[in-house]
Amino acid sequence: MASLVIFPLIFTLFPRSYLDDISKNTYKYITVYFIAILSFNLISFFYHGLHYGQTIFIHYPTVNKIAQGPYNIHPIYLSVHICVALLFSFFIIRKLQSNYKRAAIIVFDIILIIFLFILLKKGPIIVLALVFLIFALFQRSKKVLYIALLVIILNVVAIMSIPEYRAKFSELVKIENVDSGGATSTNIRYSIYSIAIKKMLESPIIGYGIGDNKDVLLETYKKESPTLYKEKYNSHNQYISFMLAMGIIGLMVFLFFMSYNLVYAIRYNNQILILLILLYGLMMSFENILEREDGVIYFSFFIGFFALISYNEQINKSLPNSKMSDKQ
Repeated sequence: MASLVIFPLIFTLFPRSYLDDISKNTYKYITVYFIAILSFNLISFFYHGLHYGQTIFIHYPTVNKIAQGPYNIHPIYLSVHICVALLFSFFIIRKLQSNYKRAAIIVFDIILIIFLFILLKKGPIIVLALVFLIFALFQRSKKVLYIALLVIILNVVAIMSIPEYRAKFSELVKIENVDSGGATSTNIRYSIYSIAIKKMLESPIIGYGIGDNKDVLLETYKKESPTLYKEKYNSHNQYISFMLAMGIIGLMVFLFFMSYNLVYAIRYNNQILILLILLYGLMMSFENILEREDGVIYFSFFIGFFALISYNEQINKSLPNSKMSDKQ
């Protein structure tokens, strides 16, 4: 959690001379991240595919979770990285002048979307669709909006056409207690939230303390849900986790942090930061993004880095005479 303080502090110490260069080269940096996520998935897929053959399409989520040593990553967090990479690609495509390069990025996007479907985590898919639609609205172009809607519709058709995916998404309309209705991801979250919200309301102001919040959940699972207790689940919701750990005070501080950056992003039309905050904010409604798989490091770095660009815009607008003299 120290990342939430350390990265913003580091970025505030950057010399003024760095800021314009960072703004100019942002698209290079996000392209590196995009290629890194694409490469990770391709290398992992083909490496394990040598052992599993065609069944790698079934085993890919599991091998990423348990069979890669120090590179193990839970499928839902790999899905989050893919979503961030796809988000970055929207802006990379818009920046490129060459149609060939745009076509290449679109092909890479299709590959990442395929990996997203292989990982079969419905939350990130739904969030990405919403963020993609918001991006299209930002462009204020009917053509872009129609393309976005077409892509979303094609993905919905693909989901409905494949039995495994159709069954996975149908969980959303049949929600039951995990101990009586089966251990689906939706039932698990429903049962966790039912218990976590009760505990949250018992100590709403200051919570139970960082670290103790998980123990409180486990003790309650032990009494109310053998399935949840056996798997030692966390709250699977970052906002509930803040409430359990630090109460309404901790949650309000975090929401202020998010809102402050969002307001500045909107003021200076920092579309990448706006969509990144929305993407992470929505993901946090069904996963503890900041507490597992080094998620807090990536979150803090990206928010701090793109907030730096908003800050640079603020300085440039407040010092027009200085910038003019620099150019002269």
